[in-house]
Amino acid sequence: KWKNQKSEIFLAKAIQLATKQGLKPVQADSTIILERPKLGNQKLKIKMHLAKLLSLSKDKVSVKAKTAESLGPEGEGRAISVQTLVVLGPSG
Repeated sequence: KWKNQKSEIFLAKAIQLATKQGLKPVQADSTIILERPKLGNQKLKIKMHLAKLLSLSKDKVSVKAKTAESLGPEGEGRAISVQTLVVLGPSG
């Protein structure tokens, strides 16, 4: 069911589950871990897309990028990881 699905699908499901509990996203902080390519101006595009997906204003979303210091698959340039924390608050 979930194989080869875009991460947006998982995010939508998580938001749906939170909404059922009376919660909504209020802030998000995301760190992208990769050696290359350098993200530069792409961070703003990613930030805007994440804000849209979470129904947040862009000032409530942070997107940063860092390297893995040549460690693991990310450091070898074979993978990209993303760690995102979404703060939830009451929807009412």
